[in-house]
Amino acid sequence: RYWYEDKVNHDYENYKDKNAVLTKDITVNEGVLSNGVLNTEKESTFRSWTPIGYYDSDTKTAYNYSGIFDGQGYTISGLYFTDDNKTSVGLFGRNYGKIKRVNVTDSYFNGNRIVGGVCGYNAGTIEDSNNIDSFVKSSDQNAGGVCGFNGGTITNCENTGDVTSTGDYVGGVCGFLYQSSCRLENSYNTGDVQGSSHVGGVCGQQSEGSVDSCYNTGDVTSTGDYVGGVCGYQSGLTSNCYSTGGVTSEKNGAIVGGVCG
Repeated sequence: RYWYEDKVNHDYENYKDKNAVLTKDITVNEGVLSNGVLNTEKESTFRSWTPIGYYDSDTKTAYNYSGIFDGQGYTISGLYFTDDNKTSVGLFGRNYGKIKRVNVTDSYFNGNRIVGGVCGYNAGTIEDSNNIDSFVKSSDQNAGGVCGFNGGTITNCENTGDVTSTGDYVGGVCGFLYQSSCRLENSYNTGDVQGSSHVGGVCGQQSEGSVDSCYNTGDVTSTGDYVGGVCGYQSGLTSNCYSTGGVTSEKNGAIVGGVCG
């Protein structure tokens, strides 16, 4: 895993579109989480993760992975990343290709914005990939259990870990669904979701695009406006979706909905 990350990130022109296949379960660190939150007693021993694909804020340059990564149903556990100044954080930082059939578990992702368990920024496809009981956190905005910011397609994915942010656009599966061609389908969340405004059990902000056949059973809490069991704010198409989790906001008069805010 670290060899592959290093090649994509540091020999970018030669490896940005190379395909990869996972052939077994991989554990990077053990016991990253304790009772669903960061295990601070062991934190100093953890080997840090560098997301595959990244955004260089100094040069304003994006290094996007554009190959096919096939996890073949195997699990990567024990990823640890924490940097409040970084954007595009997850197993993959930025994806313009396809990520499929990979599970991420017992991992901790804490960044500034665009943070997800499987991928931070997605403009390609994520399918059959899951964030299992990993913790996702952003200090600014765009946090999602599977993907922080989606400009592509997410299908058949699940999140069972908690997602929290002090900013906006926070969702159990996806923080932000960007444009009319974007899709979020056949996916669900069971983790608790917490943020400021535009907070949803499945998707925090659905600017356009479609959310279809998704559901949420986790509790959704907010300190601001636009809070929903499925989508916090919805201006695209939402169909065949439901939520059974609690939905609350600390703000008096906030726009709160059982399905969409």
